[in-house]
Amino acid sequence: MQPYQIRVIEEKISLAVKLVALREYMGGSFLVSETGYLKLPLAEQLRLRRQYSAMQDYSSILGERIEAFDCPPPVLPISLQGPAACSAGTAPCPPVSSAKDVPSATDVHAAEIA
Repeated sequence: MQPYQIRVIEEKISLAVKLVALREYMGGSFLVSETGYLKLPLAEQLRLRRQYSAMQDYSSILGERIEAFDCPPPVLPISLQGPAACSAGTAPCPPVSSAKDVPSATDVHAAEIA
């Protein structure tokens, strides 16, 4: 695997974390707080929605790039797939035991928008 390919994968992972955080802010428990998403001016809410959409597009493009790499995908911990892959988030994630446990870029993107 080339260094730039590793950087693309790292960027995809970093972006997935940011997408989850933004999605939780926009629709999570912050809604009832004074600083929550719904307390923001409408124009700012719309900018955050546009930002989220652009981040999803960027993530999709990174996923396409990763799928086009001419090498097998890296073996990543299941924990990078999100809590649904780890007993609904209630138990520690087991280590990856085989290549079948490695998410494809499509799987990672689907988890981001779920």
